[in-house]
Parts: sequence; structure tokens; C-alpha cells
Amino acid sequence: MGADIIRYILSALGRGKKCIVLDLDNTLWGGIIGEDGMDGIALGQDYPGSCYVDFQRELLKLYNRGIILAINSKNNEADAFDVIDNHPYMVLRRQHFAAHAINWNDKASNLQALADELNIGVDSMIMIDDNPVECELIHQQCPQCLVIQLPVRPYLIPSVLDTYPEIENIRLTEEDKKKGVMYQQQLERKKLESTTSNLGDYLQALDINLEIKAADTFSIPRIAQLTQKTNQFNMTTRRYTEADIIQFGGSKNSHVYSISSTDRFGDNGIVGVVIFHLEDERCTIDTFLLSCRVIGRTIEQSIVAFVAEYAKENGAKTLIGEFFPTAKNKPAAGVYEKMSFVKIDENTFVTDLTKQAIEYSPFVVHKITN
Repeated sequence: MGADIIRYILSALGRGKKCIVLDLDNTLWGGIIGEDGMDGIALGQDYPGSCYVDFQRELLKLYNRGIILAINSKNNEADAFDVIDNHPYMVLRRQHFAAHAINWNDKASNLQALADELNIGVDSMIMIDDNPVECELIHQQCPQCLVIQLPVRPYLIPSVLDTYPEIENIRLTEEDKKKGVMYQQQLERKKLESTTSNLGDYLQALDINLEIKAADTFSIPRIAQLTQKTNQFNMTTRRYTEADIIQFGGSKNSHVYSISSTDRFGDNGIVGVVIFHLEDERCTIDTFLLSCRVIGRTIEQSIVAFVAEYAKENGAKTLIGEFFPTAKNKPAAGVYEKMSFVKIDENTFVTDLTKQAIEYSPFVVHKITN
């Protein structure tokens, strides 16, 4: 009972892990593909192969609950994907993995590269490997990462994740259900970016559409979840529960909006939140955050432009933004300065709405729904 309570508390506080990174040989299947071949690895209906099938089924359940899966393996990439794509008893296929590092580099370096590619922190990851030497290397060089060494006895492998309370998501949103697909779409965006000559051409080709929508019954759980989990682009890192969001919505001076994004590759779902307060001809932005999936697409410019427009239409003459630096939110630094806000103290930025016009991003088509 105590373990279950801890599991739910960590999830409610946004302290759960986002990504499980997996070795391949003797982890997703028994044996070594480079030595045993497709027919020689243990993966199937009989013991011990059935244990690896059951382990993959448990991982698939987590994937369907919004946990990202990735691969970190010393292997020949072609051999590894031959198993993943073609073995009849593989449960997890290529589309279930948001990123992979299948090479002969050290796994600690690979882990950091995967974190960079997925735009998450190493502290949001769990590395699962059967090799004690590899586990110790990652433990030493990436101490923020939770490292799980698989048990030697295969029948213990399927239940190995049950004892780790960091792996839980107590409130499953629509974005959680589609997270694996969204990361696959992110890979397609990166391919597009690599073929365009500059950022403007890339953003134009993305065909970004934004919906800025007042919080409602359907979006409140996701809004609360984002305030709990978002760290990189989060101006104030204030954490709110669903009850807090509902309370804001019931106040005449407070306004809560969700930010949804789509582009040519698919629907990103709700990727941002802005909460602001209007009082005495002043508008103060309380919370302003974006998912790491959409950082760098000028969406933040359109959000600030919307708040400025709304505030001015409702009698505000001054717009106030705040930025509280943390160890993780460096991507959010400098946003207000770029939009010509004046810094009046260490954490506060101000613009005069009677003199300053903040334009929407030319690369984003926006729609406002109240």
C-alpha cells in the first residue's frame, strides 16, 4: 500500500520518468543477435523466450500510457532492426521507439545524445540493461538517470518494473495516449529541417496552426499536467493542480488558456498554457509554458501577442511578464527581451501597451476560441 501511495504521489507531482531506454541483446530478447542470428535468439512461446515476450508486453502497456521508449544498444543497426521489423514474436516494433542509438559508442554518451534528440533531461530517463559493466558506467557518468539491471533469471524479467514507483501516470490525457506517435512525427519534422536552408523556410514549410482556447472541462487535466511537468520552457515554474485551474477559471480577473498546435505532420495536441490576471489597468502573466516538442517555432511570440491584444481590449495599459531562472529553463530565457519588454528588476519585465504593439508570428496561423 505504501509503495502504491508513493507511486501516485510522484505522478501527481510530475516527478515520474518520461522515457525508458532499452538495451537489446538479453534485454528485449535472449541471446546476442550478432552471434546467434534471427533463429538463435530466445523470443517466442517457450521458456525463456516467453519471458522476453511478456516483458515487451509490459513495455507496450507503458507506451500506451504515454511513456516514451528508446533504444541504446551496442549492435549493428541493420541486424537489430531486422529483428525488430521481422521477428514474428516481437511485440515492440520500429514505430514504438521515439529514438535509437544503435552503434558501438559508449552507452553513457549515447544516453546523453538520446536525451538531446528527444529534448528531455537525462533525469527523466530510465536505462534498462542486462550488463552490470554497462549499468555501472551509466550510473557513474549519468547519475541523474535511474539505471535498472535486469535479473539473471529470465522469469523475473517481466515484473522488473513493478518495483519502481517512478513509472506511473495517474491521469491519462489524450496527449499521453498519442505521445509515441507524436515523437515519430517529430522525427519527420527533423528530416524536413535538415533539407531546408534556413529557419524561416523550415517554419513556413511546417504549416503551423495554433488554437488558443479558454480552459474547459476537457483541457483542464492537461493544463494542470503541463504546469506540473514542464521545465524547459516554463517562465515561472509555478505548479498547479486541477482544483487550482478551476479556481482561476471562476475568477473574473484571472484567465486560463490552452495552446494547441498542428502542422503538416500531425496534431501535437495541447502543447502550451498561459495564465494571466487583469487588474487596475495592468495585466500580469502568471504562467507561460510550452512543451519541449514545439520550442523554437515562434509559437511563443504569438502567445504573448494574444495576451497583449486581449489585455489591451479589456482596458489594460501595462503588460507584465516574469521569468524565474532555474537549472532547466534556459530555453525560456530572453523571450520578453526579444519582444522589447523593459527589464525593471531581476525577474520582472514590462511593456507599455499604449505604445508597444506585439505582432503575431508570421510563421503561425492562429485561431482564438473563448
